[in-house]
Amino acid sequence: GNVFFHREVAPWGLKTNQVLEPNVFHHVATSYDGSISHIYINGTLWASQKEGAQDNNPETPVLIGALLAKGNPLDFFDGIVDEVSAHTRGLVLRTGHSHAALRTLQGLTRTYGAGKTTTE
Repeated sequence: GNVFFHREVAPWGLKTNQVLEPNVFHHVATSYDGSISHIYINGTLWASQKEGAQDNNPETPVLIGALLAKGNPLDFFDGIVDEVSAHTRGLVLRTGHSHAALRTLQGLTRTYGAGKTTTE
């Protein structure tokens, strides 16, 4: 399916137009650099959009592989989430490429669930 990265701020989510090939491992990375959200698939930028700032709401959980609606998780990722990494800074295209290239070269390309956030 498509990769969807949701933050609790307008425009309420970023979705890829491309569909991931099923039953194949993919490296999915998302980032928010303070103004733009990005989705990288296997080291290539697939989608980006401008988004506003978000307040620090400690009551809203971070979900990986699901969405939150009215306090309940739903729309679960149907696959394997093998590894999750969080960063305190937005990743740039160069960094996204090097992470995916390193994992591919080592035979460690992973599948990440949609909606991954990159904040600690």
